Amino acid sequence: MDVEQARAKADRLDGWAATRRDAANKVIDYNYKHYRSDIAFNTQPGYSPLRKRVLAQDDRALASLRKADAMTAKAKRLRNLPVKGDAAKRRLAQAAERQAVRESVLAWLRVGMTVQTTFYGVVHVVKVNRKTAKILGAGDSTCKIPIEFITQTTKDGAR
Repeated sequence: MDVEQARAKADRLDGWAATRRDAANKVIDYNYKHYRSDIAFNTQPGYSPLRKRVLAQDDRALASLRKADAMTAKAKRLRNLPVKGDAAKRRLAQAAERQAVRESVLAWLRVGMTVQTTFYGVVHVVKVNRKTAKILGAGDSTCKIPIEFITQTTKDGAR
């Protein structure tokens, strides 16, 4: 199913759901106005065929409202169908965004600096690569982290 077909089907489903919703609301409103708000009608002892019909009408109307909600949800899903190539475009946009962050960090990042990292806190930079930086953390342990997770610190070690 291509995008135009999906949108057309979603529009049809929305129309059907609106029709169902209108009809069900009319039945519920009518029954409430004429029967459900009448205390004598609701509390009369014994078997009442009319009360049974009214309750059955309300049940069918509520089932129709649930079906209308399901149709609306399906229409929403159809409008959000993935289009071929969308994932690739999204990945390229995310990669470009990460590269922009890397370039902004590489502009100021130097070996020997004290920096703040997301995972390790305040650390010292040992080596700077194109996408990662080797850092010296607590206990003289080194590790590589992506440079997107590095921020500058001030003299007192705060961000």
